[in-house]
Amino acid sequence: MIISDKAGGDLAAFLRIKNSLHDSEVELHRYANTPLPVEQQEFFTGKAIDSQGSTDVLGLTTATLVSSPAALNDKRVLWLRDSYGTAMATLMAATFRETLQLHHNRASQQMLTELIDKFNPEYVIITHVERDVRGGFLTLRPVFEVSHSRDGFSAVSTAVAPQPHHLKATATPDQFAVDGIDPFVVFDLDRPTPTANVFRLMFELSCDSNQEQVPVQLYWHSEQSVFSEANSITVIARNGLNSLSLLANPAWANDAAVTQIRLDLADPAKCSNVAFRNVQLGIVH
Repeated sequence: MIISDKAGGDLAAFLRIKNSLHDSEVELHRYANTPLPVEQQEFFTGKAIDSQGSTDVLGLTTATLVSSPAALNDKRVLWLRDSYGTAMATLMAATFRETLQLHHNRASQQMLTELIDKFNPEYVIITHVERDVRGGFLTLRPVFEVSHSRDGFSAVSTAVAPQPHHLKATATPDQFAVDGIDPFVVFDLDRPTPTANVFRLMFELSCDSNQEQVPVQLYWHSEQSVFSEANSITVIARNGLNSLSLLANPAWANDAAVTQIRLDLADPAKCSNVAFRNVQLGIVH
């Protein structure tokens, strides 16, 4: 291990203290001149990722397995991280033979359960940038009710103009084939909808694999905001009708009039073809 002095980085330069701030840079001597052999693959699909020998994972939106045959030990580690983990990536790859990596904002309770059941890690390591430590992952979130009935539901606004991402159109109307690691559909609402006036989202899910449980993440934003993890809810949906209560999320009631919503297929391995139909916001009498 080599520890050397370095000047401040980009944040120090932004604060105009780069020349007066000094930091320490840690370099693993064993790998300073010899690249560490690693392989990366999407965990759920097994698809190889061309990382060009990099120990860092660029896309943390889906679970990625980093294998290091020359690591110091053969332990399996589930590493929940963010982009600040880049500085640790080589150290983690040099220490553990297998590290399963995922952004902590994508790690819902259901996703963690599935990852632990399938990967069976010996250690779980969480690294979290300090400024975002109160962002939600390390706090308890409310439980969201999902029912499967339209009884008493009255629509206030309807989702229109679906805009798919990492999804490819099929011959079936409104149905898409998964075509990437971050599949979602953005919908416009036919009218701005104040969150104080609605507390339920209704949608029909069609997943070709007939999975009993499909993690779906709902995002929303108003004209004054953008899609963000803070304004999102992850639930377990199923094929057919899903009715999601939004009452337990304080961020929903605090937002202004919603103009767009987004439905993410939180686990792309669950469906190869997916459709979100009859998406509406409303109330239950």
